Amino acid sequence: KSMLFSALLEQPGASPSSDAIRCHTSAPYIAVHPEDEPFLGELGGWKATRVRGPSRGVVLVDTPDVDGILKEHHAATRALLERADLVVFGTDADRRANRDLLAELSRWAPRHRWFFVLNKADQHAGRIREIVSDWDSRHREAGFEPDDRSRFAVSSVVADDPGLGRLRS
Repeated sequence: KSMLFSALLEQPGASPSSDAIRCHTSAPYIAVHPEDEPFLGELGGWKATRVRGPSRGVVLVDTPDVDGILKEHHAATRALLERADLVVFGTDADRRANRDLLAELSRWAPRHRWFFVLNKADQHAGRIREIVSDWDSRHREAGFEPDDRSRFAVSSVVADDPGLGRLRS
């Protein structure tokens, strides 16, 4: 999630990430344009790191995860989701089949618009169509209707990745 957050902002390291440490993001990272900062309000006691957002009217948040072992992360993310207009849900090919997480997403579904992002697509280039097809079927089972307007297969480490460019726009 953190690498995707940084890639979307085109600011390497905007939110620190780790391939070795799961649950690395312990507090939210928020990209907000300085002129929008007064409208953001409080975050329910969560201390968030702020980074400069590129666009007025858009706030992007890298949240702690909702499926790791640290339950306090779950609470932070759920509280932030309650305030979101659009959720960008990121996963990777290896975790796309997490049924518990898909069930939680479907509980949140009626309150939000969704973008689904399959990150690290570059690591599965030869199988990406098969993986995305499987991922789509799992989303349909959870009550979503994925299509090219809401589903993105991206690489957050390839600067000119077409999926990332499409998601940014």
